[in-house]
Order: sequence, then structure tokens, then C-alpha cells
Amino acid sequence: MTDFDLDGLVAEFLRGHSLTDTYERVLNNQAVKYTGALGYEGVEFADCTAHHLIDRDGTRYLDFISGFAVHHWGRKHPVVTAALRQAAEAQWPNLLQLGVPTLATILAARLTDFAGDGFDRVFFTNSGAETTDYAIKMAVVATGRDKMLYFNGDYHGLTLTALSVNGVTKQQKLFHVDGQNMQVPFNDIATLRRAFAEHGREIAGLIIEPVQARHGLVATDEFLTEARALCDTHGSLLVMDEIKSGFGRTGKNFFFEWTPVRPDILMLAKGLSAGCVPVGALMFPEALYRKVFKDVERLAVFSSTFRENNFSMAAGLAVLHLMEHENPLDNVLAAEARIRKRLDGHELPSGETISVVGKGLQLSVLVEGRGKSFVRSAIDAVEGDLFYTLCCERLMKEHRVVAMIPNRFGEAIAAIPALNIPMPLVDEFCDAILETFGHFSQKSGFAFLGNVAQSARRLL
Repeated sequence: MTDFDLDGLVAEFLRGHSLTDTYERVLNNQAVKYTGALGYEGVEFADCTAHHLIDRDGTRYLDFISGFAVHHWGRKHPVVTAALRQAAEAQWPNLLQLGVPTLATILAARLTDFAGDGFDRVFFTNSGAETTDYAIKMAVVATGRDKMLYFNGDYHGLTLTALSVNGVTKQQKLFHVDGQNMQVPFNDIATLRRAFAEHGREIAGLIIEPVQARHGLVATDEFLTEARALCDTHGSLLVMDEIKSGFGRTGKNFFFEWTPVRPDILMLAKGLSAGCVPVGALMFPEALYRKVFKDVERLAVFSSTFRENNFSMAAGLAVLHLMEHENPLDNVLAAEARIRKRLDGHELPSGETISVVGKGLQLSVLVEGRGKSFVRSAIDAVEGDLFYTLCCERLMKEHRVVAMIPNRFGEAIAAIPALNIPMPLVDEFCDAILETFGHFSQKSGFAFLGNVAQSARRLL
């Protein structure tokens, strides 16, 4: 047998090639341009700790995006590492396809216990976007209808089906899926009632991201209660996208536990992965299962080759173990409270105010109010994320903080670190935010325009 040395392979490649140049050539030069505008030009990460990324020069960077909210336990957690190693060395056949898979069966059973009453069945997927696809398929099959109702600003993934319920119209138009489903304003009860009054017989389901990844808006109890009642009245399904908010990110196991409402379909992904493997899941009651899987033919259209693989299932089992034995919920609430105390309502030299919106450690930090220069106001009116792009660049270059605009779009800085983030690192993030927002709030209009021009050149 020929020996394989992954470390050696990487070292040999790097001796003769530039990683960045190769990525530009064989993968995506636009991605390199974009990250360059965010301050990553010339930076290649070669190692990591639980809460830091480390470049080839040994410089450490505080990670406050945690792989877009997937590393709930930080990187290199020993429990997760052990689970994946054991899955690789296990005797159970992987991707069995015919027969009953061991780890998928155990994980599904434990998930139903973890989620509680009303979530009797599990369907595994490979990603958040695929979870969206299957949620919509279930709603259509169960109701015999073909329209979904969704909300402005919601984000459910980037496959064609997911884009058809994506609250970002520009992205929908690019792929000609705008208008396939019905969009209404978030937290607007009156408009929601009108939509059901006019189209109730067409609506297969209502899909909602209860803590919006883009804006940080949180669905109110009143809005969710009305949505639940309207779905019940009109025979539609309430689908709750907890791909990002699930597994402790909002300070409870699932966001719906903060509310009086339980969804018909619960969508999960990011936190289930432990930040290591692609995985997602749908959870739903027995009654819905019987409508969706009423005959064997349905297996052909509710299936996916890799969805019950041993590595993803092992990661999910490790996550449930950590939720039980290293419960992060108290730390999530304490970290949220610290961020709000330090940042929310803080007045900048310009007269603007910092706001913190969201829930738990799914937060968006933004600047509001009067005090902007005329030039910055004009630029924000055309492209509101440019200010926050410049802030991300400064956070990276001046403070060694990895930060990001929510879901690569939106008008804020995302605060989505690991759920077990230590409080001194929370303070480090807050210090960096205060200096960065303060720096740009004091800039003259022409100086700010110069920063924008520099950033734009990197993207051209």
C-alpha cells in the first residue's frame, strides 16, 4: 500500500506555488478580490486555536464570525475531533444506501428527544440550502399547493428553490425566480393577514427566519402567534428556519423556545455540523410524515446520496453530547449582555449611535442616527454596505479581528462567535468595534470618499 502524507503534500505544494495565486486561477478570483477589500490581501491562514485564526507568519486573529456561525464550540474541540476520528476508523459501513445506517438512526432518535414534543421525525440533508429545498417540497406535497409565503430580508440559502424565498430581490432577479412565491414585510401583521385573505388557498407554507441573518431583526411573539393562527386556519404549514439560530445560538436550544409558537417544520444545519462537516436536518411531527411519505414512491424524490454519511452523523452526536455536558446557554446570554452593555446606545463623536440587534450570539452591530457627512450619506443611499466593508477592513488590519457583514450582505457588522467565547475576547471585540466606528465617524466626507475609492479599486 502506498503511504499518503497529507501534511507532506501540502508542504510540497506550497514550496512551489502561491496558494492565493492558485486559488485565483483554478477556483475564484472574484472571491480573492472581495476578501482583499476586507483586509485579507496577502493573508493566508495556516493554523487555528478555538477562537483564533493564525496566518503563516504566526499572527493571531480573533475569529468573530466562526465560519458563518458553524463553529459553536470553537475550532479543534477535542470531543468533535474524537468523534470524527472514531467515525473514520469505525467498523460501521459508510453510505450504506440499502439497509439501516447505525449512526443516522441513533442521531435521529436523540434529536427527537432533544427537540421535544411535536418533532417525531427527522430527515437529514447536506446543507442549509438543501434543507430549505426539502422543507418546501414537504409543504407542497402535504398541502397540494404550490406557493410559499416568505418575508423581506429573510435568507434561506442560494439554490434556485431557496432563492425563490430569499428576501433579497436583486439575487432573485439574477436567476429569474422573483415572483414565484409571495413576499411580505417582516413583522407586519396587517399585511400578513391580507396575504392569507387573498391567497390562503394557494399557500402551501409560510417560511420564516425568526432572527434575520441579514438585518438582525427578531420576529415578535405577536407576529409569530398570528402566523401560527393563520396557517392553522388556512391549512398551511409554518416552517421555521433555525439553520443559524438552532443549537443554542440565541440562548435556548432553539429560538422557538423563546416564543409561544411551535413550527410544523423545523429547519436545522449550521450548529449541527460542529463546524466540521456539511449536514442539515428537518424535524416534523408524525402526522406530517404520513402525508409526505405516504408510499414508497416518495423515497425517490426525498433522498440524497450523502445525507446520512457517518462523518456528519458523528458530528451531530458530538454536538448533542456537548449540549448536554458543556451547555453553552449561560455563556451565550452573558456574552450577549456584555456586548449590549458595551456597545448598544454608545454615542460616537459624529453624534451617531451604535445599535445592537438580534438575539443571543446572533447579533448585528450597526450605526444609526444623524451625524453622517453628506458624502457618506449619499454613498450609503446607493450602497449601504460600503461603510461596513471599510469597517471590516479596519477591524482586520488594525485590530486583527475577523469580522463580516451578515451573510455577505446587509448593513451591519455580524457578531456570531463561538458560543463558548471567553468574556475577555468579547471585550476585545467590543474595544475594536468602538475604535473602528469612532474612527470612521470622525472622518471628513472627502477622506471617507478616498477610503471608498481604495476599496473599490480592489474589487475592479
